Amino acid sequence: METNFAEYVEPINLDSWSEFKSRVDSFKLEWIYRGQADASWGLASSLERSSLDVDHNVERALIAEYRKAIRSFPGFGELPNSNLEWLSLLQHHGTPTRLIDFTESPYIAAYFAFQEERVKHSESVAIWCVDRGRFSQAALYYLNTPNESISTGRNPYLFSERVFDELFERGGLDCVMPFDPAPANQRQLIQQSVFVAAMNPEKRLAEQLAFLDYQGERIINKVTIPSTERNIALRDLMRMNVTHATLFPGIDGFARALNLKYTTLATVGEIGTWIRELLRDGFVM
Repeated sequence: METNFAEYVEPINLDSWSEFKSRVDSFKLEWIYRGQADASWGLASSLERSSLDVDHNVERALIAEYRKAIRSFPGFGELPNSNLEWLSLLQHHGTPTRLIDFTESPYIAAYFAFQEERVKHSESVAIWCVDRGRFSQAALYYLNTPNESISTGRNPYLFSERVFDELFERGGLDCVMPFDPAPANQRQLIQQSVFVAAMNPEKRLAEQLAFLDYQGERIINKVTIPSTERNIALRDLMRMNVTHATLFPGIDGFARALNLKYTTLATVGEIGTWIRELLRDGFVM
């Protein structure tokens, strides 16, 4: 049965970046966030957005292909031990999966929304805000499973990779659940990553939210902020040290951060100040 996605989402339309900061201060620590550069986009996984003809066997085939090929790439390291870890690896390298990236930080989510160049062509960005504690409770109720029979692992508000693997094999579930991506790689740790997964890959996420009826109220907030707030938000996030250089360690992240800093955020006066600071610190031009 088709689910009316709007029934489960509370729209919050803000006028400014400062309003967003005030709003998220009221959210509890267990909330998780996802930033999108265009508020007109829905909430969907890369698998749902792909052109793949999806059934439950597609993900198994993708994992099998990765298992077969991965040892031919030198220096890869330790192989994943669960289907969740394999899908995390696939997603990290650009393969469509049912996993949707969220973060525990509203400011990291906001950075991912505002840093995209396409923001300039959208009216507003969206920050999806989800109460993962109540999501987990609704999922347990839907599964008709006592809390003690499904361990949520290290975090009481997230399900473990063992639970994902059990439900992955079971199939036939129409619900959406938050998962711990551990053992996390460096990037996931820095970005405070959390995965949200639609447990039936053959259906759109929007068709799998009826399990939330148990909660009796909306526990997904869609916060929109005008795209014209981009520079104000990115300047503020830079002062918080939320940049590509910190979120993507390495030369590529640093180069992306420099590009954004000089082409989008900097005034002529600021560029002059940064050059003088570089010279003062002994940088040779």
